[in-house]
Amino acid sequence: MLFFSTVCGASIGFERGRRGASAGMKTQVFICVGSTIFTASAVSLGEHYGTADIGRMIAQIASGVGFIGAGAI
Repeated sequence: MLFFSTVCGASIGFERGRRGASAGMKTQVFICVGSTIFTASAVSLGEHYGTADIGRMIAQIASGVGFIGAGAI
């Protein structure tokens, strides 16, 4: 799962870096891997404890990526 996330982030980052856009390969890899780890931990907590709200935890990824996007603009 983390390998696939790293490959996806690297391919997106490589394309952005080639265009000269901000948030290049390293940033995209960090975002993808961080999102994968956060989602996997939210799902495992939800399965283990049953009371964790998985949807709310995963929704915070969208707001975090939004702040990164706003900072890039």
